[in-house]
Amino acid sequence: MVKAITFDGKVAVVTGAGRGLGKAYAVDLARRGARVVVNDIGVSIEGEGFSQAPAEEVVDEIRSFGGEAVSNFDDISQPGKSGPVAQAVVDFGTVDIVANNAGRLEHHSFEDLPWNSFLEMQQVHYFGTFHTSQAAYKVMREKGYGRIVMTSSQVGFFGKSGSTSYGGAKMGILGLLATLAEEAPEHGIHVNAIAPFAGTRMSAGAFPENVVPLIAPEQVSAAVTYLCSDRCQSSGDIIVAGGGHFSAAQMVETSGIDFDDFSSITAEEIEARFPEIIDDSTTIRFDNAMQAVGKTFERILDIADKTENGEK
Repeated sequence: MVKAITFDGKVAVVTGAGRGLGKAYAVDLARRGARVVVNDIGVSIEGEGFSQAPAEEVVDEIRSFGGEAVSNFDDISQPGKSGPVAQAVVDFGTVDIVANNAGRLEHHSFEDLPWNSFLEMQQVHYFGTFHTSQAAYKVMREKGYGRIVMTSSQVGFFGKSGSTSYGGAKMGILGLLATLAEEAPEHGIHVNAIAPFAGTRMSAGAFPENVVPLIAPEQVSAAVTYLCSDRCQSSGDIIVAGGGHFSAAQMVETSGIDFDDFSSITAEEIEARFPEIIDDSTTIRFDNAMQAVGKTFERILDIADKTENGEK
């Protein structure tokens, strides 16, 4: 029998935890023993209004089964608003886990996208993830332990018409993820991402009505719970989850082409060989940027050595 994943003694911050996916994450972590800071400002999908009710209702639900939780109403999209992390430290003494879930959705064609709308989407998704993760990271690094989960989306890495601001923010998060996945593990901190799809308030109308019950948030929360646990030792992984499906999305390069005679590199030659460049029948996954660039460095340094030795 597989030993249950538990979070006894652990403190978790979940942003956007008043409804949908965030609520599912917070409740599952609490059922498994974590003390949880439930962050939510209770706005509409469009970012309007404010209500403490969603966060407080989740806290009440957690307490109803004997769990420990407190509500937090800080807007994590604004600079210096590390409130949920600060509250975790004040109320529970530390923070071990951050599940970055807060976000909202809007649709504009690219040509009609107002700058303020674009900026607001970056603030809640990308900046909010940065603010909360950085505040927690400082606490986690000092203690030598932490788990951070970020939220990306297939809309980011595959694209969707009318979703420039949302997709751009979700793809930006993957750059943050990749860098932290390099920096954090040596300090006992593991950082991964979830790319979820579920029947929630935010996805209303995106899926057929008869499908919505089959893509419940609780299916996604199983993956997030694992990524938040001390049994998860990976970093930099992007887990796609929803409807009973789980997979890993990865950044890869095609094998491409190489020119040893640099004088032959022209736009016309690139045009002629473009099908070879984009041929994805063979791909390479790199652990980091320096490894990716290093592959080419090794080849051109070999060319340089041969040139110095008079070889062709």
